[in-house]
Amino acid sequence: NRLNPMKTETEEMWRRLESALCGTVPLLVTFVLVILCAVPYGVPGLSLVMPLLPLISVYFWAVHRPDLTPAIGHFLIGLLQDILVGTPIGLSAAMFVGIHAAVHYQRPFFHGKTFLVLWFSFALLITMISLCSYTAVAIYSFLLPPAFPVLLQLLLTIALYPLLTRIFQSILRVLIRTI
Repeated sequence: NRLNPMKTETEEMWRRLESALCGTVPLLVTFVLVILCAVPYGVPGLSLVMPLLPLISVYFWAVHRPDLTPAIGHFLIGLLQDILVGTPIGLSAAMFVGIHAAVHYQRPFFHGKTFLVLWFSFALLITMISLCSYTAVAIYSFLLPPAFPVLLQLLLTIALYPLLTRIFQSILRVLIRTI
């Protein structure tokens, strides 16, 4: 490529652009899950038990590619979720950043762990986050919300973790080849 240095520079520019776009994939995945969870499906009460799919995404990407998932990105997507679903502004953002921070703080623990350990850790973390969220909503509304929908939502979220993780791992393999 000594004959055409412009071609080399152009190729390098496109490679960098592709790498930068691929770097946004984890946040885009979380964003899409927020949209999927906010869509009104016309099923009464579904919004009360809709699994917290974006939290699975936040956890997965914070464990496996923290370099591509800045806390500010999670914060902004959490604010968007609050606006779309009508939760108190900042609640989802706090949940997203809380998961991000917990994973970041315990990064050495998560490194190289088996799927079952990661799933169990997710279950513990999401249970704590859900309890804090439930308490915050109760304080915010001066009313104790029914616990059963929250429990069902929690169980559905934990149950869907393996499926979403499998999808995210496929995305991750493509990212690794591209970045």
